[in-house]
This record gives sequence, structure tokens and C-alpha cells, in this order.
Amino acid sequence: MSSDPGTANWVRIRREFSVQALFSTAQYSFSVDPKNMVETLVFRVRDPKDLLQVSIEDTASAVTTPATMLTSGTPASRIKLERFGKSSVVLARCFASEAGPAPDQSAYEPLFQSASAILSNYRGLLGARTTVPEELERVTGGAEKKAERSPPARRPATKKK
Repeated sequence: MSSDPGTANWVRIRREFSVQALFSTAQYSFSVDPKNMVETLVFRVRDPKDLLQVSIEDTASAVTTPATMLTSGTPASRIKLERFGKSSVVLARCFASEAGPAPDQSAYEPLFQSASAILSNYRGLLGARTTVPEELERVTGGAEKKAERSPPARRPATKKK
């Protein structure tokens, strides 16, 4: 474990689907660093012809706890389609900046709402609301306890003349 304040901790949950399903796997990951929390859900296509995988992501500032983010239903901020032999197609929410207001993305809002609903449903189906906070606590709590148990580093003895 690194004590670097820029280090991220993460939890990943993977489920495989039956042979009849369009997707072979669903992989959910949640990462948290000192500035951001990122939640990603990736579906891999069983028989890729044109589409390889679909990814849905949401982000939040790390000013709150992971448990709070997981229960608040943070909306999807990015949808990505990875295609076989072609460039990916990405739809991301645009926000206002110092340069100006956010562009009108109202035409894409139904896609973001559907992606948010899928992310929320899988968050529940995979048990992420309880697993993620427990695992992050176990990882960070374990590192803190290990640091508390280790004796302080000693300097090598020097010979006096």
C-alpha cells in the first residue's frame, strides 16, 4: 500500500451471464482518490461483430463518502461504445466552464437517463451499495492498522571516533 495522497483505492465486481445472453460479462468498478470517485459499469458482448463493449460511467467529487454516492443515484456522465476495427463512440455530459455556458444536450438526455437507470439497477443487483463501502474500509483500514503495528524505522548505529 502506498501512502501517497494521490493513490486511488478501488473495488471491482464481475459477473458472467448465461450462454443465451447478449453480453458475456458485466464488470462494475468503483474507484476513489483524494479528489474524485468514479463508478464504471462495462458490458462485454458475447459475439462481437461490430460492437465489443458498452461502458457507462459516473463521477462525483470526493467530498462525500462512497456509501453516500452509491445511495444518491449519481447520474451517468459518460457512455462509450467500443467497436471492432473502428473508433469508439462516446457521449459525455458537457458542463459550463469559464469560457461559457454548457451546450444544449437535451436531445441526449433520454440516453443519459437510460444509462443512469441501468447503472442504478446493476448497483443493486451486484450488491455494490454494501460491498463497495465494506471493501474500501477493509483496504484502507487494513493499511492504517498495518502502519500502526509496524515499529518506527531505526537509524543504523554510527561509530564514534
